[in-house]
Amino acid sequence: MAALFATYLPSLAGKSLSVDHRVLKHRAGKRCVFAYDIATADGTTVLVGKIYRKKRGKRTFGRMQHMLSAASLSGKKLQMAEPLAYLPEIDMLLLPMLSGKTLEQISEIETIGNAMQSLGQTLAVLHSLSLPNCEIRTMREHLAKYCHPGFDALCSAHPSLQKTVNEILQRLLDFDEIDQMLKPVHGDINLSQIFVENGSITLIDFDSSAVANPALDIGNMFAVLETHFPENFEFFQAQLQQGYRQNGGIALPSQIRLYYGFAFLRRTMIAFRNGAAISELANLLEKSRGLCRLTGFTPAIND
Repeated sequence: MAALFATYLPSLAGKSLSVDHRVLKHRAGKRCVFAYDIATADGTTVLVGKIYRKKRGKRTFGRMQHMLSAASLSGKKLQMAEPLAYLPEIDMLLLPMLSGKTLEQISEIETIGNAMQSLGQTLAVLHSLSLPNCEIRTMREHLAKYCHPGFDALCSAHPSLQKTVNEILQRLLDFDEIDQMLKPVHGDINLSQIFVENGSITLIDFDSSAVANPALDIGNMFAVLETHFPENFEFFQAQLQQGYRQNGGIALPSQIRLYYGFAFLRRTMIAFRNGAAISELANLLEKSRGLCRLTGFTPAIND
């Protein structure tokens, strides 16, 4: 690894390196994440290395570079982890080790509220960018990507859910035909992907990034907040929306409710994969249907 780091990181070229590593995360058959302690005569640097499959690391590295470049050209700051290098020999993306805590490690209401404002500002910047060569993803493709093992499997196991599933899918796919507002999105934000330090946030894990409707990110975050912080959900939701309005020079996406409903459909499929009881699946589907059935595409939940 020392030779690879010296090859792809100019700051380490020509230096004598000592490298230790530890596993941070491992998902069988998918990717592995390491922390590397790189010691030189100048001191120790800690980096994160993510190993992918099928050259997906190269694609993620390129997207992240393009996002940061587009933000810089527009005079905006995008609060995301900087991609340092891509190592094609092992399909590894190198990133800095971030300080601070992830949002899932924080319980203070004020800290989370401030983080939601910062997240809103960051998403507004991301959603204002133009990435002409990035993969485009529509609702139909979101359903295929995020809803494994599929709705046929769900309804085969639980036929009583078929009618509700059909109603939700009809609403989502009807909208897909008129979905024209496509911008860069993170694609899969959750609490562990938001690092918080000194009141601001840094986003990580852009593996699911694409060009899509920006309501995808906001609707998904609403579902995350409602699930994990039900007692303070409305406050955190308002902080996120306020931050979004303050930055980026764009309005809140007008289809948040629909994508909020889609986020609960995703959660239904996750629960199904994990063997949840039919009562839990039915409750999640009802939440999804209730959001998807609302008439109109209101810009914000609490306007």
